[in-house]
Parts: sequence; C-alpha cells; structure tokens
Amino acid sequence: MKKMGLQDEELAFLRDLYVSCRRQGLGRARSVYVVPYALGVPAKTIAHALDCREPTVREHVTEAYRAFDVDNRNALYRRMLRRISPMESRRRRGRRSDNPLRRLDDQDQGRRPFD
Repeated sequence: MKKMGLQDEELAFLRDLYVSCRRQGLGRARSVYVVPYALGVPAKTIAHALDCREPTVREHVTEAYRAFDVDNRNALYRRMLRRISPMESRRRRGRRSDNPLRRLDDQDQGRRPFD
C-alpha cells in the first residue's frame, strides 16, 4: 500500500510516532503538529501545510516539550522513539550489543556490558 509516496514501513513508523504522542497525553490535533516537527520539518512548512500560523505550530511544539519533559527537537524525537516500544525502538536505533566498541568501552569503565 502506497499513500503519498510512502512505503508501508514508513507509514507504520509515522503511525508509531503518532501513537507515542497519544500515549504521552497529547491530543490528536497536537500530535499532527508535533510528529512532523520531531522528524525535522520546519515549523513554517508545517504551518503552510496545515493552513495555520507559525506561532500556532510553535505553541503545540512547546506543549509537547512539556509533555515529554525535553527542551529540543532531537530530545523530543528520541523520547518519542522510546515511547513506541522497547523492541521497536531498539530495532530502529540499533542494539547496543551490535557495536563491539561500545562493549569494550563499557568494560573499560567497570560497568557491566548492556546496562
């Protein structure tokens, strides 16, 4: 199924981000503003696409920052990924155990690997 040129995986990922916003207590309308913003779309572009003013988009994003307890776009995106599910989040970011340098770094600092 292709909608707007997106593959099934991409649609599922967008849906998962939307659901993570809803789980965090954001309303449907607010989630529509926040998901594209977290993915890196400028507020001006979102405002134009949703036929609203840029301050409206910024207001919704500010409320999302409060809900997710973050202070920037990258932190918002990472927090949204964590809210999807542990397995989905790990699959998208890559497992820590897949990186041998990370394991060596953990051992050098006296920590147990994979903590």
